[in-house]
Amino acid sequence: MNFIKFAENICEIKFTNQDLKILMNALNEVYETQAISNWEFPIRLNVEREKVREFSNLLLQLEMAGKEKEEVDVKFSSDDVRLLNNALNEICHGIRVLDFESKIGS
Repeated sequence: MNFIKFAENICEIKFTNQDLKILMNALNEVYETQAISNWEFPIRLNVEREKVREFSNLLLQLEMAGKEKEEVDVKFSSDDVRLLNNALNEICHGIRVLDFESKIGS
């Protein structure tokens, strides 16, 4: 994953397909966890639980569209980048994921 540029609340990032798979798996772990209750979820991640699922589905579409390429350039809003950041923080510091490497795919 390489940040290309950030301007006007838009962040352009270059992902490999492996990057996208890892992010999708991480988002799915956050979405499906029972460690964060439904009322607590928007407090800790600053989005509703369903938004995480929608974002994961967006990454899946990007991965499918970029299957023939080595890398995919993606433009995200600052809110999308914040969602990714908060979800990855939960994976690293908040929730416990058993068999982390095998589930995430790293």
